[in-house]
Amino acid sequence: MDKITKLFLEGLDVKKAYSNLLKRHYPDLSHEEADKKVQDKIEKQGLVTDITKLSETPIDQFQTIGNFDKGSSFTKKVDRAILTSPKAVQKIKDKFANTNQNFDMYFVNTKEARNHTEVGEVGESFIRNELKLDTPINKNNITVFYTNNKGDRGVMMTAWIIAHRFGHVVRRLPGWGNLCREVNEMMQRIMEEVYNRKMLISKDGLFLGQDFMSRDDTNSKILKNFYQIIGTFKSARDKKLNNQYEFMYELLAQYLTTGKVSFNQLPKFIPVKYAWGKPSQGVRSHATDADMEYYQGYLRNLEEIYGDYAEYLLDECVGKIFVM
Repeated sequence: MDKITKLFLEGLDVKKAYSNLLKRHYPDLSHEEADKKVQDKIEKQGLVTDITKLSETPIDQFQTIGNFDKGSSFTKKVDRAILTSPKAVQKIKDKFANTNQNFDMYFVNTKEARNHTEVGEVGESFIRNELKLDTPINKNNITVFYTNNKGDRGVMMTAWIIAHRFGHVVRRLPGWGNLCREVNEMMQRIMEEVYNRKMLISKDGLFLGQDFMSRDDTNSKILKNFYQIIGTFKSARDKKLNNQYEFMYELLAQYLTTGKVSFNQLPKFIPVKYAWGKPSQGVRSHATDADMEYYQGYLRNLEEIYGDYAEYLLDECVGKIFVM
């Protein structure tokens, strides 16, 4: 359930609440423009203004297309088994019950689908001409065609992976850039104030700590290990983040499947190099315990506002078609 719906359930004016949130995140937006966006959302995207219309099943369509008894674009038997198991499918639907927007998900196991991986946003003509499908599109939903699970070797097609891979397919949208910038700005601030490590953010807001003119990857190592310490999801706990960039997709997966993001305590030490299985070099904070508690507030703030930016991204996806 998103913040707008929560405000409505608390008895507040949902139209006014949504308008205020728009102006908060887009300060240059005039009152007239904000009001128009609110009206557009009501008319085109079904803004909840009646408690009886609240959706409890954000996945409207969950369909497999093709012969799932044998491999084609979905090569792993375990993935095909999950996607055709009523119990497994219900678990996936239950996980997505925390999201506000409705999804139509199609899992395509055909020879035509083999050639199309992480395509991104497409039009209906792409579905007809490239995937050779005549699937009706609901303009009030987010439509995703999953053609494979190639990007996650050895990882089953669970709700988490479906949510994670959704992040990859929307990464070119402005809403994704805004979401990443918000996270990166907070991490940049923590790196500088807590660990005395200055890092730059790319102009598009997508990347932190990169220096394409240098072969020094120290920042990448610091961030990857830092994210594995503060992250509360499984890949962070197991120290299996592939790289620092996967952190963004894992955060979105956490939000989509739980309705929130959460972080662990900031560490006093971030390892960079290991010797004999133990940290030998790293970045240390010299902040007092009281200061660390203050800086922990940065992460608590990010926990609070992350959902707003994630919902704006999801709003942007409504009516669009994506091929993953």
